[in-house]
Amino acid sequence: MLPRFLLRRVRGSGPGSQPGHKHGTGPLKRTLLVVSILLIAQHALAGDFRTEPPSVAQAILPLPKAEKLATPSMPALLGYTRRILHLHDGHTLAVLSYANAAKANWLFLIDSRDLSSKRYDIPNNDIGSHSAALGSDGNIYLMPYQTGRGYRFDVTKRAFEQLAVQNIPSDEFTWDAIGSTDGCIYFGTYPNACLGRYEIATKKWTVWPHVVPKATYVTDFEAEEGGRVVARAWGEGSQWIEIDRKAAGPSIITRYIPPTPPSPPPAPGESGWQKTIKVNDRHFGIAARSGKFYEQNTLRGDPQAPAQAWYLEQADNAIIGISHFGTLFRFDLATNAFTRGQVDNEAPGANHLMFLEAVTPDCVIGGNYSQQNLFAINPKTGELHSSKGYSVRISGEACCAAAVEGKAYIGIYIHSLIAEYDPKQPFAFDQNPKVLADLFPEDHQTRPIDAITDGSHVFISNEGNYGTLGGALAVVTPKTGEVKVYPQLVQDQNLNTMVYDPKSKCVWGGTDRWGEMHSVAPTQPSAMLWGFNPATGKRVATKTPWPGADVVRVIGSPADGFILATNGAEATLIATSDLKALWGKQWPIEGSKLRRGRDGASYALSNGVLYRWDLAENSLVPVASAPGCMFFTEASAGLWIVGDQTTIYRVKVGPED
Repeated sequence: MLPRFLLRRVRGSGPGSQPGHKHGTGPLKRTLLVVSILLIAQHALAGDFRTEPPSVAQAILPLPKAEKLATPSMPALLGYTRRILHLHDGHTLAVLSYANAAKANWLFLIDSRDLSSKRYDIPNNDIGSHSAALGSDGNIYLMPYQTGRGYRFDVTKRAFEQLAVQNIPSDEFTWDAIGSTDGCIYFGTYPNACLGRYEIATKKWTVWPHVVPKATYVTDFEAEEGGRVVARAWGEGSQWIEIDRKAAGPSIITRYIPPTPPSPPPAPGESGWQKTIKVNDRHFGIAARSGKFYEQNTLRGDPQAPAQAWYLEQADNAIIGISHFGTLFRFDLATNAFTRGQVDNEAPGANHLMFLEAVTPDCVIGGNYSQQNLFAINPKTGELHSSKGYSVRISGEACCAAAVEGKAYIGIYIHSLIAEYDPKQPFAFDQNPKVLADLFPEDHQTRPIDAITDGSHVFISNEGNYGTLGGALAVVTPKTGEVKVYPQLVQDQNLNTMVYDPKSKCVWGGTDRWGEMHSVAPTQPSAMLWGFNPATGKRVATKTPWPGADVVRVIGSPADGFILATNGAEATLIATSDLKALWGKQWPIEGSKLRRGRDGASYALSNGVLYRWDLAENSLVPVASAPGCMFFTEASAGLWIVGDQTTIYRVKVGPED
């Protein structure tokens, strides 16, 4: 039979019906009903979900379409600029923003005399923040970042010119660049650890791939007075290399100690320094937690940006502070005057969304890539609140969350922080959300992947730090705030997506056998799925559905006692009672994990369509249209909140309440 909400819409009642019209079944309506039933019958009774993957039903009626709620606005991050460029005029500083979802890749020229700034669009909205270098000719060079395009910014004309790039392997991300006194620009890439050299005078490009075996990145460039450039190649291990214009290629440095600035003792009441600089015999620094600016033990000013990362530069007889969020300050070395400023780097949807999670019927939270920008949105009114600046004490982004009893428990990269957010309170740095655990110092975790709940606990899967193997499962007890960590739950494998199965009372998840961002090759023969019993705190099962697979994901539980695992486009349904694979075929849609709705059914979002898995018909039935959307969560019964790269929408599915 037709699902109830479709039957109601065919009969003319429920969402989409015309006000003032009678809803009887006249000849035309009866014909439409019969045609609709015949169409849906093509997909009905496709087979028991335990023996066959679901078919995909055809959308036979105009689907409810998601309506826009809001686009969170945030600062386009300056933090990926590897170093501040000091132009040859002696007072202009150059820094670039990073944006991956909006036209917010900009070059800023900051006048150190008064903190005024001018903004310039990077052509094609290309990303230049990772690869900006000051050439010996005084111009700014942006080396190719994945697109293969490179640019010179003529500081006299204040205009960009495109470079004729040669020999750059496709899909390489420039991860650092520097200008040298030898008349060249040097740059390193990820993921194939290339070292590049561009000769300004001859316009010659030379690229050396994989400069160190098993390396993934080439970064941390230092340019010395004689023209020699030093860089670090790293991935599995770390090795310093050197090169200059006269060299035929890079060479390994057997012993190199990078320069480190002196660091005075912490100021009274502060835990340490986030950044320091020495000018003559005067020591200055930004306190790590408070973000206040000190000269030795003397407070010189408060940028009012706690915990943010900073650049400290000497220019025009002043110390210039530039935060990753675009906050500026100037400290005059002669008068001790402290002034603040801000570059114009805020943009709606500058970086793409990372997740959406309903906390209460009136609150859905989300976050944006690499911003520490958390936001909360009211799904009924569209009212939006954001954390301006860091929400917690580290850079990175919130990756996932799960809610228990009106609070959210959030996993935050780059230290796999676990934090508690109370929607009844405003965002406040280091207070709301409040950090409950840091999985980096002891367990070497970096990136939370997924968060789920059994109703009384929250489970957060994690990936180990770059250059290491082995993820951890964090178990949060909201009533006490306790976080228990289970490292190396699956030996030398990172943990990814999970589901909770009420029948087995276990958490089930998948693994990735590679190190974070493929920084380390696997030691295990195959990715697998695993089971964890919260009552005993022990892993209770493992299974290898696809021998040799790099990544196995557990994407849903269509019914109690069953989990759905995938390896790329392949899928298998597994009974949790005996881990028997009931079927294994291609999954019929692309996209996200399944989510259990409040009606007990599983929902999936794929290619802008929200589907409901009707187990009786074993069919994925289209229930809503959400073009471009890839994130979804249910705020209240039938009210789904969805998001594309930048914007939040809502759509009502099913009968009206």
